[in-house]
Amino acid sequence: MEFINYNSGTVTGYFKNDVDSPLKIGGFTSSNLKYAKVGALLKFTAPSGKVFDVNNNLITGTSGTINTRDYIWASISEVVTDGTNQGVGNLETGVGPVTLSEVIPQDAVLDQVIAPWNTAITSTVRNSIIQAIGDFKTFGLRYDRDTQAWTIIDALDLNQTTTFSLDYAGNTSNTNLDASWFFKFTNDGSTYTVDFRSTSYVFESKLETRFYFDNDLKIFDPRTGKTIKDKVNI
Repeated sequence: MEFINYNSGTVTGYFKNDVDSPLKIGGFTSSNLKYAKVGALLKFTAPSGKVFDVNNNLITGTSGTINTRDYIWASISEVVTDGTNQGVGNLETGVGPVTLSEVIPQDAVLDQVIAPWNTAITSTVRNSIIQAIGDFKTFGLRYDRDTQAWTIIDALDLNQTTTFSLDYAGNTSNTNLDASWFFKFTNDGSTYTVDFRSTSYVFESKLETRFYFDNDLKIFDPRTGKTIKDKVNI
């Protein structure tokens, strides 16, 4: 990764492999970097023997050290063409073709890319939904993670019983294999029942100890004299 400081709180640069060759991102590659688009979230980890300090600088240290962390997040706010300046790297102006929302040290390791989530439904899909409802058809609505677009699952391809799975996402063999739906519209001939998938997070202690909050009770760190706040790592 090759990023340089640009504006306050942001950096520009480009991604590179282990032989320092610039790596294309977004729609210009078939690797997992295809998900690295404007709005994508990037997780960076510290190399071996290093940790990030409170200012995102890499320092020598071990995981768990106070006021340090093992990873940091940033988002992509701008990309010029393929993110490599046609394989050259930085642009003629000296800034990079990729702009990140946070200052990221050059030796940080890109660990995870979370593609941007598209909440808009195209007019084509919207019209298909209207047509299916008008015809009293059962169908599903899934999200294509490669194209970041919503698409319809026809009744003959819709797996209505299996838990969520991407194994047969987009399958059109008419054998009810696609269980990647987020919304399922079931029609009984006159009435629709709409089911949707969701994820619930439940926070509890290992020993099922009850938690309580007392606004008047403060716990202080004897080393710093500052209050200690609870922290939940997900």
